[in-house]
Amino acid sequence: MPILFIIIGAILSKTTGIKAIGTLLSLVAALTLMISYYGWIWTAGIAIYKQDNSDKKLNLNIFRLSFILSIFLFIIITPILKMVLKEDSVDAMRVVGLIPLLLFFFCIYFITASIRSIEKQRNIKTSSMLLNFLLIWILPIGIWILQPKINVILLKTDENAR
Repeated sequence: MPILFIIIGAILSKTTGIKAIGTLLSLVAALTLMISYYGWIWTAGIAIYKQDNSDKKLNLNIFRLSFILSIFLFIIITPILKMVLKEDSVDAMRVVGLIPLLLFFFCIYFITASIRSIEKQRNIKTSSMLLNFLLIWILPIGIWILQPKINVILLKTDENAR
């Protein structure tokens, strides 16, 4: 669906001569993708955590805090600092830009570790955990492989609860 916003924006921009339409619809497409991606990460993290019955669970509050901080820093703080800081402080901007990325990587790790903890009965290898991490990071492609796996995990734990 987001690609349709870009295509329609390009067509309207060319036919009407108003470039703002293309920019606006591209922004809507980017926001749609971002909300979908971050929404999936949030939902998957919480749902899989609730299904994990092991003793060695990660802290859900740290996941929530990391998730919210990564979005806040990425959307609000980083652009403000880019405007405030001068060009001389490029290194400081790189560090500030890495913080939301590292927090987001922790969120991906949280989901991956939770999946691994649930699937521990099947002797999951570290390479499988790395693959899950990469698939979550590149979610538009990875969702085709991961979502059926997560659905099976959620169904099995629902059946065990009954």
